[in-house]
Amino acid sequence: DEYWKANSALSNTMLGLANEREFKNWDFTVGEPRMQPVPLSTMFVASNEMPSSDADDNLAAIYARIDLRMVVSPPADPASWRAIARMRPDPHPRPILTWDEVLVAQAEARALPVPDGLFDAFDAIRAKLRTLGMDVTPRRYNRLQYLCAASAWLAGADEVRAEHAEILCHAV
Repeated sequence: DEYWKANSALSNTMLGLANEREFKNWDFTVGEPRMQPVPLSTMFVASNEMPSSDADDNLAAIYARIDLRMVVSPPADPASWRAIARMRPDPHPRPILTWDEVLVAQAEARALPVPDGLFDAFDAIRAKLRTLGMDVTPRRYNRLQYLCAASAWLAGADEVRAEHAEILCHAV
């Protein structure tokens, strides 16, 4: 929560978690730090603001690694504010999927064929973004196919098609 307000030490630690799935932890038994693996599978970032243009390199690097970005504006009308205030979410919701089901879904989505035409569309998107002063890193370019495959899997498709690329409006 409020990740973009993190100092450089915290953002550097978070970048290590996101990239290598490990962090440096002090080992009191030997009196020095050691790298400790972290079984991170998903990372959510929430904030009331976007990272500033002068954010340190680690914040920019984390932002670049967020596959899906959803900007949500606050409600505009009083009725919506009241509806939010009256919400009583279940503090102990039942899981929708087991972790094993998530892993199966990932494998099935990754197995869906991705036609070359979709990569042609990625290239066109990348070229257009470049004209707007935005760049798509090779890491993000590679991740686009998996987002489209997940969208196709959720739609019950047997292959990835152009309509499954709609998710990319939240990815680039």
